[in-house]
Amino acid sequence: MRTLRDLLIVEAQDLHSGETLLWDSLRRIAESARNQRLGALLAAQRLETQAQIGRLEAVLARLGGAPSDDDCEAMEGIIAQAEELMEDDLPGEIMDAALAVTAIKVKHFEIASYRALLALAEACGESEPARLLRESLAEEWRAVAELDAIAAQDIHLRAAQLAPAG
Repeated sequence: MRTLRDLLIVEAQDLHSGETLLWDSLRRIAESARNQRLGALLAAQRLETQAQIGRLEAVLARLGGAPSDDDCEAMEGIIAQAEELMEDDLPGEIMDAALAVTAIKVKHFEIASYRALLALAEACGESEPARLLRESLAEEWRAVAELDAIAAQDIHLRAAQLAPAG
């Protein structure tokens, strides 16, 4: 890696890997949710993630790069945490709260990644990749707002009713 454009390609490849890992896991995560709104939002996120993968592939093609076989270690870690939670025998309300927290972590990782890629694309004068990245970033902001609302207005309230705070 010798140029800012090289860094943009490498980071786009990493996020592509992360989005692909997420897409592979989202069906199971969505099915683990007991809260209907959370499950529906996570299922919708799978479709949105598929579109974002396509946009990242278009970004990479425009830059002369291609998806990489390397795995995104950050996304692997967050998904591993979700997998561990789903294996635990948690009460439904606590499972939903844990899944919502994990989903919010994913969204913030994606937001940080898209923001960084967008800044790199703009610095490199790559207007079409920047437009595609901006579109995905806007979707991530909307998704985290929806997750925050569902968690605050429903999931956390139900989980808190299980036992008094310690």
